[in-house]
Amino acid sequence: MFIILFMFDSFLAQCLVLLLLYISGLRVFFLREPRIDVASVSSPFALIAAILCLFIWGFSYQTLSLILLSFLFFLTNVRALMRIAAQLYVDHYSIKFVIATILEVILLVFVTIFIVKFRPVKYTPSDFGVQKEKIYLGGNFVNGFFIEDTIKDKLRGKISGHLTVYTPTQKIEWISSDDSIFNKPEEEWKSLKSEQIDETKLSQNQNNDEKNKISISQAPLILFVASPYATTENYEPCFLYLAKKGFTVISADFYSTDEKFFFDKRDKKYSRRVAFLNTYIEDKEQFKKYEIEVKKYTKRGYEILSRLALVNFRNQDNSQKKIFYLTDGLSSQEIFDFSDKFGVSVAGIFQIDAIPEYKTSGFGFIEQTDLLFADKMNVKRDEEFFIPRYVAFKTIDKIGGKK
Repeated sequence: MFIILFMFDSFLAQCLVLLLLYISGLRVFFLREPRIDVASVSSPFALIAAILCLFIWGFSYQTLSLILLSFLFFLTNVRALMRIAAQLYVDHYSIKFVIATILEVILLVFVTIFIVKFRPVKYTPSDFGVQKEKIYLGGNFVNGFFIEDTIKDKLRGKISGHLTVYTPTQKIEWISSDDSIFNKPEEEWKSLKSEQIDETKLSQNQNNDEKNKISISQAPLILFVASPYATTENYEPCFLYLAKKGFTVISADFYSTDEKFFFDKRDKKYSRRVAFLNTYIEDKEQFKKYEIEVKKYTKRGYEILSRLALVNFRNQDNSQKKIFYLTDGLSSQEIFDFSDKFGVSVAGIFQIDAIPEYKTSGFGFIEQTDLLFADKMNVKRDEEFFIPRYVAFKTIDKIGGKK
């Protein structure tokens, strides 16, 4: 059984590493009598935990800083670890060791500030009454993808993608946008820093709630394909609001080895997102060249996801569900290139980058999920989920037939 992890869990894991390093570093101030230096074992455990963060959540500068600092602590404590292995008592620490440890603790304080400052906004699917499930995929773009059922293949690392499925945990008969951001008290939504929506829209949308109701039996599957530089997790806040309203949202991430962009180690699943973001920051012209290939990749992804959804996610009577495309960064013609292949099965399309208030097109809702990159983009932290809520609201409007 695989454990579902969330964005904020990466921060909690980083906090665990920090705690282990503080135990290792601060112990030099608390030696009162000869004893076995048990606290020294926290440094190798910190290094192991930091490396695990890399493999579980992928590369980030926060994780890199922890790995480097943990390795430095480990090197400093090698002799202490040898003493504890020999069960030798320690009655004092050498001056060199104390000075080195103090310098490491100072570095640790700066890393702590860095990690805490750029932590993701805390949320879990259960906060929204939503269940999140990961379905792993095998295969590749040449031969096609399939749902991987065998645990052995999962453990052997033969996974080349996954679907993340968001479903409501509560029984819902009708879907509407009546709990949109506009139903917040006027003084509250006016105070939001990210407010860019006219006050006149408040009464207009409240009066149209009843007209926008959709029977849950008629609700289509909402499909989304993440890109190499904006994973499902970067769009998750919006998906949670859609699932809260009663929709099933299926988002796909593909990382098949036959799909390469850089043709070097940067194509690895754990590093490619940061590689793309670095390219965007340092060389936007080169990023635009990569973006052309990414769009081709995304279009193939939507075609694959559509087939998987139509076959594996059906109505209770086993009839085929309609599918609704949610896209970011694709033109109408690029969407028609794959949507036309599924004809009457397609219930509609919504391009979230067409919403003027959504300022981070192509990168998802980084104001909740990636605060370090958001800072580079001059986007402020948003714990009120203003834009994801608004995007979900407009998506429901579109599904309900509004322009």
